[in-house]
Amino acid sequence: MKVKILSISKDGKISLSIRQAQPKTTNPIEIDWDKVDEKQKHMSFEDKLSQFLKDSNEKQDQLKMREGRRGQKSRGTGGF
Repeated sequence: MKVKILSISKDGKISLSIRQAQPKTTNPIEIDWDKVDEKQKHMSFEDKLSQFLKDSNEKQDQLKMREGRRGQKSRGTGGF
């Protein structure tokens, strides 16, 4: 695994980035829109819709948790 060293603090902490170590590509990703997932092939529209809503809610919950963590770190103690 390749990583890029972003910084080294005075107390010895090393900031790394996997994403910045990867080469940037200018080519878009090819998507085969005609390919049908095997498990979705036998699902009804209602089943597909309920699966989509479930996945969407899970992703939104994960994003909210990430944003919550980000907000806590940047606020500091304040008010004392």
